[in-house]
Amino acid sequence: MQIEISEKARLYLDKKNAKILTVGLVIAGGCVEIGEPNAVVGEPKDDVRKYDVFNVEDYTVYFYKNPSLKSDTVTIDTHKFLGMESLAVKGLKLL
Repeated sequence: MQIEISEKARLYLDKKNAKILTVGLVIAGGCVEIGEPNAVVGEPKDDVRKYDVFNVEDYTVYFYKNPSLKSDTVTIDTHKFLGMESLAVKGLKLL
């Protein structure tokens, strides 16, 4: 797996003065659970053994283990929702 960080994401991280980010998996649903990847600034809040660690450019990326990929490249980008910018992950399948 190759990880790319877009220019917009690098600018976002620089504004936050952050060099570490975590790509985790949020599980939602009731009878049918769906896993959706999310990216946040900082180290994982749960057990770091659940993550692989990558050095991408000048950033440390904690990425949850065994992701389901659409292609070999995953891109960390930004998106806006209701005017608020946050990190987004592209190139992963929903579980």
